[in-house]
Amino acid sequence: MFMLSMGVALLITAMVAGEASASHKSGPGGTLTIGSIGRIRWLDPQIAYDTRSWSALHLTSMNLVGFPDSNGAGAHLQIEAAKSFPLIASSGRVIVWKIKTGIQFDDGTFVSANSYRRAWERVLSPCMYGGGVGLADFFDQLVSGGKAFNTHACPGVDNTSLHIAGVTTSGVTATGGGTLRVVLVHAAPYLTPAMAMMWFDAVEANTPYDDSTETAAGTFYHSAGPYYVTSANNAAGTSQLEATFQRNPNYSGPRVQNPDVIQYRKMASGVAGQQTCYNNVTSGSPTIDIDLCGLTGAVATQAQNDFGASTTTGVSGAAAGGGTRFHVEVQGCILYQAYNNETGPMSNVANRRAMSYILNKDDILSVLGPFAGAWTGNMLTTALVGYHPINVFGHNPNWTKALNAEGGLNGTLKNKTINVWYSSDVQSSADQAATIQSEINAFSNANNMNMTVTLSDHPSTNYYDDLGNHSTATTGGDAFDVAAAGWCPDYYDPFDFLNVLFDGKGILPINGVNFSYTNIGALNTRLRSAAVSTGTTRRTDYKNLDLSISGNQYIAALPYDLSNTRSVVSTAVSNWHYNQYFTTPSFNVLSVN
Repeated sequence: MFMLSMGVALLITAMVAGEASASHKSGPGGTLTIGSIGRIRWLDPQIAYDTRSWSALHLTSMNLVGFPDSNGAGAHLQIEAAKSFPLIASSGRVIVWKIKTGIQFDDGTFVSANSYRRAWERVLSPCMYGGGVGLADFFDQLVSGGKAFNTHACPGVDNTSLHIAGVTTSGVTATGGGTLRVVLVHAAPYLTPAMAMMWFDAVEANTPYDDSTETAAGTFYHSAGPYYVTSANNAAGTSQLEATFQRNPNYSGPRVQNPDVIQYRKMASGVAGQQTCYNNVTSGSPTIDIDLCGLTGAVATQAQNDFGASTTTGVSGAAAGGGTRFHVEVQGCILYQAYNNETGPMSNVANRRAMSYILNKDDILSVLGPFAGAWTGNMLTTALVGYHPINVFGHNPNWTKALNAEGGLNGTLKNKTINVWYSSDVQSSADQAATIQSEINAFSNANNMNMTVTLSDHPSTNYYDDLGNHSTATTGGDAFDVAAAGWCPDYYDPFDFLNVLFDGKGILPINGVNFSYTNIGALNTRLRSAAVSTGTTRRTDYKNLDLSISGNQYIAALPYDLSNTRSVVSTAVSNWHYNQYFTTPSFNVLSVN
């Protein structure tokens, strides 16, 4: 699960600041050590766009609003640096935030409206790594002046004097505060929860642009959140960061600071590393407190036998009276098989439909082991506006319908080669690829289709880089036809699942997240109409879009799992709290002996 990109649900109502921390009291102190194979790729909040980096940056974040440390699918936003939820004017096109005074970064500098203006600028600047990560979520096309700012030549905007026309500030005092005014091209009902994204975390107003390569991704900045980074270095021979966080003495927000120090430690990759990570955290003298190395199916079974699963979020099958070492939580993410809609045999919708009947969704899910999640036919999660259960392709294969879909025994799949991407670093990915290969071969052999299935290994550290690289993914001899993919919450609104993943304007040269390379004119039009809809219309629009994308019309991808997080902790860890938004335990809340 550590390979998932970020990505999500639901328009949010208010939660008063302070409610979220009421049950989080416990003994502070000690060092919490996290073992991870999935890397922290970035510690720059305006570049990071993966689950592991975001969960780490949550320790350092001070957003205008955020999701509480312990939350589930229906979590409400809480106020952080803002005085209140924003004033919305001009039919939703003008958003005005008032920022509290007196909030400080770890170096004593004050947070102000200029801190959030600088976050917007860094999210959209062409001088940043990848040319502005905010393009993936269309923020350049949403905020007034965003496109002009993003297309300004570099160098030249690497200063603090050029600003986005639609993002202005006023009233900043010597102790921070002030007003942030954002003017939009059109109304965006999802924008308030989107402000909980790490991209909009406060940075100092003079923070430079960052065009670092991944091998130099250890750049970090001052923090106004509960913790700040004291060191970050690439683990030997890898691009994964090992980082240390320390309690921020200047923090004054609603969140808890329990451990004195929190460390991320790089563990060996592959199946052996996953087993070593588990053995370490469960040994009599553990040097790791939390196993975030990703449990193989075998290790998950071992954990179930060793400890019994415990949960507070109603995961099906988890023992109500289970232990306190193996935690299973609903993740709020979708796992799916992405089809290459742009090139190759999967660019034909009939072949995509046939493939969805050929594959056994239960088999693909079962290789993940116990408590990995629940089968789904939807791209939307159950908490999202517009969710309605979809079961077009069922759990099991249906070869008759597959043949009917692609034209019979001499149809469009005959003699085709299907290239399946996977990562041998992650046992479940390799197992799934082998399962897909076996099932396509069985269909081909039984029906004399003469199909060939090739497997293409992409290391987990580069998997989503490669899948989001337009040229690498869709051209040349290694272009994928079917690839494992996943999506977790950017913010809780259906726009972030369906628009971000399937609108053709989201196909970028690099850093893309439209992993299926879907660019269908009629679908784009429907997605853009739904984006600005509200109320019952919004719910209906996204319900119908989910069905069209996942089942009865475009079949752009094959969803199969509403996924869970499986975490194993040492005997030193207590005060368990889970953050569904970041798909990890709430590290700042945990206590460690």
